[in-house]
Amino acid sequence: MADRRRSTLRELRMRTALTQEALADRSGVSVSTIRGMENGTRVNPRPDTLRQLADVLGLAPVEYEDLLAEHDLQPTERSTRPRQLSAAPHGFAGRSDLVVDAPTVLVGPGGIGKTWLALHWAHEHAEEFPDGHLFVDLRGHGPDGEPVDPLTALRGFLDALGVQDLRGGVAEHAALYRSHVADRRILIVLDNAASADQVAPLLPGSSSCTVLITSRTTLTALLHRNGARHVRLDVLGDNEAYGLLARRIGDWRLAAEADVVRELIRLCGGYPLALAIVAGRAHAHPDIPLSEFAAELAELGLDALDDADPTASLPAVLSWSLRGLTDGQRKVFGVLGTVDVEVAAIAGATGLSQPQVTKVLRELEDASLLRRQANGRYVMHHLLRCFAAYSVGDARGLIDFCGEAPQLPEKRGNTLPANSSR
Repeated sequence: MADRRRSTLRELRMRTALTQEALADRSGVSVSTIRGMENGTRVNPRPDTLRQLADVLGLAPVEYEDLLAEHDLQPTERSTRPRQLSAAPHGFAGRSDLVVDAPTVLVGPGGIGKTWLALHWAHEHAEEFPDGHLFVDLRGHGPDGEPVDPLTALRGFLDALGVQDLRGGVAEHAALYRSHVADRRILIVLDNAASADQVAPLLPGSSSCTVLITSRTTLTALLHRNGARHVRLDVLGDNEAYGLLARRIGDWRLAAEADVVRELIRLCGGYPLALAIVAGRAHAHPDIPLSEFAAELAELGLDALDDADPTASLPAVLSWSLRGLTDGQRKVFGVLGTVDVEVAAIAGATGLSQPQVTKVLRELEDASLLRRQANGRYVMHHLLRCFAAYSVGDARGLIDFCGEAPQLPEKRGNTLPANSSR
C-alpha cells in the first residue's frame, strides 16, 4: 500500500512539474507531509490535506477518488467547499473603506445597512477564500420570532461542510466544526446576531478563517474574549445617499429634480433603508415626479416609510429592536420620542431613579437606539426619534418630529443633552 501511495502522488506531482516545495507553497500543505506521503511514512493524511493537494494538482474526479481510496477514505468523507452567501445587494453605495482583519462586528440600528455592507464586502472578497463561504441569518431581530440556537446553526454549517453522523450537543458540534475549518481559508458571515453567547460557538479556532458579524447589539463579550473589532455604522453622507438613489432611480431622473433630491436625502437623514424604500417606490412609478414622494414623506413622516412587507417597512424593522427591551428601557425610549429632557425629568416621567435613567441610556446606546457623545450627551436620529413617539402612540411626537426633518447643519440626528433641557 505504501509503495502504491508513493508512486501515485509523486507521479501526479511530477506531471505538473512541481517540486515538493512548490506544491507545499501552493497548497498550504507542509513539505514534510508531502514528503511523508510520497515515501510512505505518512499513511493517514486528513481529507482536507488530500483536497488541497488535489486542487493544486488539478486532479480529475476519478483521480481524486483513487487518491482517497489509497488512504482508505470514502468520497463522502472529503470536505466540501460551501458557497452559502446570499446574493450581493443591489444598489449598494458608499462604505468602501471597510477592513476586516479580525473577527469584525458591524453594529447599528435596524435598517442602517449592516447586512448590505457585510454581503457587499463578502462578494467583493469572495475569491480570497478558496475553501468556501458560510452564511447564516441568526434571526436576532426579525419577523420570525426566536433567534436561531447555536446548535441549529452548527448543524447547518457542518452539513454544508459535508460532515455526517452528527452527535452530541453544542460543545461536541462546536469542536467538530472547529476541526473541519481549521487551517482552511473560509469566510464566515454571521448575520443578525442576538448576543455574544449565540455567536461564540460559531467562531473558528483557526486564524485562517475570516469572520464577519452583524448585530444591533454591541457584543462586548466578543471584544474581550475573542479580540473582535466593533465597527459602528452611521448614516450615509450626502454623496453616498445620492449614489444609492442614482443606482436605483437613474442619474437622469435625479438631475431633473435636483432640489427635490436634496430634500429627499434631508428628510431621510441619510438612513439607508429609508432611502431604499423611497427609491424603490420611485423606480416602480417612473411617471410620478419625485416631488410627490418628498411631499408624502414631509407630510406623513414614518407612516410614509411603512409597507405590507415587514422587511420593506422601516417601522416594522425598527419595532424588532423593542422586543428585547425591559419595561424601564421602553419607558425611557418613549419619553425620548417627544422631548429633549434632563435625566431628572426622565426620572420624573418614568418613575425611575436618576442612576437608573443613566444606566438605561447606556443600555439603549448598546442596543443601537441612541449614540453617545462626549460630556454625557446622546444623539438620536430623527427617524428613530419619530419611531420612539410612534411606538408609544404619541400623536404630538409624530407631528413634532416626523412631519419634517430637523435642520442639522453639522450632524444628522437630534442631540439629547443628558444633563440640560432644551
